[in-house]
Amino acid sequence: MKIKETLTDWLKVLLLLLDEAVVLVAIFLALNYFGVKFTMPVTVLLIVVIATVVLIIHIKVIPSFHWKKVTGPEAMVATASAFPSWRAGPGPTDG
Repeated sequence: MKIKETLTDWLKVLLLLLDEAVVLVAIFLALNYFGVKFTMPVTVLLIVVIATVVLIIHIKVIPSFHWKKVTGPEAMVATASAFPSWRAGPGPTDG
């Protein structure tokens, strides 16, 4: 079910963006409280920037939801299979 998978992915992204949205709302409320007014071009620019960030997150983050989960020895960065000399036996100081 591609639709269910896509909907689940977007719900995950929206959940991840929720804390950023709360901070942005708090910033705008504080600026409004102190009397800072935004002109229309500034508002449009902010909307474009935020929409671009959401698009980049969609392109970069959502595919990572579908990567194979790697656990165990293959998840380790430096395993013995990566460095065959580690399995060579006793070293020069081991007698």
